[in-house]
Amino acid sequence: SLYSMIEGNGDTAEDLLASVMKTDSGDGVRLAYASVRMANHDPAIAASARQELAGMTENPALALPALRALVNDAVIRKDNEASLTWAKRLVKLPNAQYSDHLALATLRLLTEHRPLEELLGPLQDKAKNNLSDLADLIRWLMMQHQVDRARSLVDGLPNEMKDTFVMKSVRLDLAIIQKDWPGVGELLRQGALGPVPDDALRLAMESRNVGEINGDKARFEHWQQAIEATKTNIFGLRMLYKLSITWHWTPEVEATLMSVAENFPGQTWAHEALVKWYTTQQDGPALLKVSRRLRQESQKS
Repeated sequence: SLYSMIEGNGDTAEDLLASVMKTDSGDGVRLAYASVRMANHDPAIAASARQELAGMTENPALALPALRALVNDAVIRKDNEASLTWAKRLVKLPNAQYSDHLALATLRLLTEHRPLEELLGPLQDKAKNNLSDLADLIRWLMMQHQVDRARSLVDGLPNEMKDTFVMKSVRLDLAIIQKDWPGVGELLRQGALGPVPDDALRLAMESRNVGEINGDKARFEHWQQAIEATKTNIFGLRMLYKLSITWHWTPEVEATLMSVAENFPGQTWAHEALVKWYTTQQDGPALLKVSRRLRQESQKS
């Protein structure tokens, strides 16, 4: 539906799913159709969709996605009572994920004004045997502006856990929040985002000083050297994208995304990011070019 919106076709996700329902009324399609209908401007249609999804929560195979959709809908509508009710049911499912527990904790912070200390203990207990869950908890603390608590959790880990890929990535996010640029560079060198070329990393980190001394144009030219140094390495390009986004460098973001799109056409996330960028900039020709390329890649898959 991304293309239908870009190219002037009025079809929406709801229209498209209604068409699919004519030939495929399986559980997955029904669930998706009900989920998008909850956002319908007609209150009766939206209420009917919510009722249908509520019925799906009784089906063990559909309960998880149905409850997640209902939680999301209630949050959007700012219906605190409904969002908490659905979220509490969600975390009781045997296949509930740790992220569902974090979502409930967020709702309790915002709507019930529960103290963080009350929520943190159970969350830590649930995550203590799963490094991925622990990483999610630390990132959640960062989102709650609890950087010191997040840092304390990381610092308390044994070195063999700190040096895992998943925890290096978390430590990188912490260093970025704290604007510890030497620490960011060192973690990237250690592979926090995967194997990146040394030259690309050096040039990228140098770009900050180049810009401060010689201005934005010189900074961009230096950044282009970094792109050139890693144009065949997707890890390096992802690193450059993360850094340019972090530093809010618009020309560098665009140039990096273009390099990903040109050198790794299967990385459609870059095309989609460019679509959003060119839409914001109202750059019609560039938008059309990117949207056509993204359509071609989607047809290959």
